[in-house]
Amino acid sequence: AHKLHEYTTKSPIKCATIGPKSNRVIATGDSSNSIQIWTVGNFSSSVASLSQILPISTLDLNPSETLLLSGTPQSQVNLYDLSSESFVTSFFSSKPNSTSTHNSSVKFHPTSQFFAAGIGDQIQLFDIRSKTQIQNYDCSEKDWDHIKSLLFSPDNGAWMISIG
Repeated sequence: AHKLHEYTTKSPIKCATIGPKSNRVIATGDSSNSIQIWTVGNFSSSVASLSQILPISTLDLNPSETLLLSGTPQSQVNLYDLSSESFVTSFFSSKPNSTSTHNSSVKFHPTSQFFAAGIGDQIQLFDIRSKTQIQNYDCSEKDWDHIKSLLFSPDNGAWMISIG
C-alpha cells in the first residue's frame, strides 16, 4: 500500500466511505456537519459539497455511487442524490425497546432499494421507495451497547451481518 494523496479540511473528519463500484469516489463527513464528495486523483476540489443541520456519525454510498446515506446520532438517516447534489428525504427510527438512539452504521442493500441502520441495539431496515421502516431486529439480548457495523452478503444481499 502507498499513499495516494493527503489533504486537510477545515473541520476534523468524523467518518468516510469509499464507493463500491469504482473505488474512486470518497465521501467524508466532518465535525461541522459538512459532507464532501471527492474523486481519487482530484483532491484539489470536491465534486460535491452537502451540509446538514445534525451531526454526521456514519456514511454509505450505494453500489452505483449515485446515492448517499448520512446517519446522525439522533436516529435520523438522510438520503442525498449525488447526481443533482441534493437532499432527497429523511428517515426516522421508531426506536422500539432501544436503550440507545445512537446511529452508528448505515448500509445500502446491493439493490439500492433498501438500507439498514444500526440504531442503538436495534437494526432497522428501510424501504427507500416507500420511505418506510419495514423491519426491526432487536439485538438487546446480545448485550451490545450499539451496532458497530452492518454488511449485506454479495449474493444480492440475501444475508445481513451485524457486529456489535
